[in-house]
Amino acid sequence: PEPTEEPAAEEPKILKIRMAGDMRDLDPAFIPQTIDANISTNIHQGLIVYPGPLDEVEEILLAEPFTISDDGLTISFKLREGVQFHKGYGELTAEDVKYSFERFQDPELDPPYRDDWAALDHVEVTGKYTGDIILAEPFAPLWKSTLPVTAGWIVSKAAMEEHGHDVLAIDPVGSGPYEFVEWTPDDKVILKRFED
Repeated sequence: PEPTEEPAAEEPKILKIRMAGDMRDLDPAFIPQTIDANISTNIHQGLIVYPGPLDEVEEILLAEPFTISDDGLTISFKLREGVQFHKGYGELTAEDVKYSFERFQDPELDPPYRDDWAALDHVEVTGKYTGDIILAEPFAPLWKSTLPVTAGWIVSKAAMEEHGHDVLAIDPVGSGPYEFVEWTPDDKVILKRFED
């Protein structure tokens, strides 16, 4: 028989990006600079995202199309089922959405982006994957500068309650396409493809 050649081991696909500085805080409620946002956008996801030009908000990523009340004060959402958090923190649910948005109202946390959710009254969980975002007043920026960007990114309630902001600021848990692996200050940040 012909000798068979061992298939070459697939080399890891590595993309290296030079950043203008070092990361400081990857918690969506506290992201202080563009560098942190550029890293965190690969780790975290929101209900909606900008698919291209900023005038085209598309309801993709974590939610199906919304139902909006006639007065614009109740936004009902249904999450895609089966979305997993990194590091074994389980499935993303409506409780995580509630926690992620309502934490902006916590006076003890006092996040710098609290005004992105200034019109939020509360989030009502109506099922494992469903809920209502209840606004106290109409808030047009919700669709352009809150939901599709950092203030709209969902964090793991379980991870945040277990570790708190100080830990997750530099070792975040998200549900995005890349999982945080390592940070060596003033040297490198390593992310890897999230298998789940």
